Amino acid sequence: MTDTLKCDLCGYEWTPRTSKIPISCPGCKNYRWNIKKKLLQESNFRCVNCGSKEGLLIHHLRYGEDKLKDLIILCNKCHTQMHHYKDKNKFKKRNNELMEWKKKWKTKK
Repeated sequence: MTDTLKCDLCGYEWTPRTSKIPISCPGCKNYRWNIKKKLLQESNFRCVNCGSKEGLLIHHLRYGEDKLKDLIILCNKCHTQMHHYKDKNKFKKRNNELMEWKKKWKTKK
């Protein structure tokens, strides 16, 4: 049996009839809700950098891209660190490492 789902944007709660995650929230039709849920499943509901389950956010590996291949889940702490590296080369290096992780994960499926 499928668990009750709740949209982060509008708060609408429902129990899907199948185990598939719906394309959008039935309440507000928010498509980004679906993207975040897919990313959470992909990362096993953890930050891909440190493994935390708290304060999970979407991080864009490529600025402005909303394709699943360019998005990962980071906790608030790691997301803040990624955007506040004083050394931009260190940021780019870590971002590239996370992009490689994303590619490897996709090939495992």
